[in-house]
Amino acid sequence: MNFVADGAVEYEVPDEVPSKTYVLKCEVCTVSTKQVPLMVIVGDDSENAIEVPIPHTNGEWQDTDGVPINIEAGATIRFSRPKGSLGLAIKKFVFAAS
Repeated sequence: MNFVADGAVEYEVPDEVPSKTYVLKCEVCTVSTKQVPLMVIVGDDSENAIEVPIPHTNGEWQDTDGVPINIEAGATIRFSRPKGSLGLAIKKFVFAAS
């Protein structure tokens, strides 16, 4: 996925995924030193958006620090970047058991 600037994308969690807390890491690539966090919203809970800090990677692929995220089977996960954001490429999302 490539955020040239701001934007959002949504994914549906499959019904067979166990509902629990996971640790989310993203493999990202950035070229700008001025990065804003990736925002994650699960379901309709926009008041509890989770921030994933995005490192400056000098154009190399690098994992973000892990952040805990509560996921429920069948929920929608929304990833977004606010207006004024600079480029961010995401190679993969990893949800590990916490």
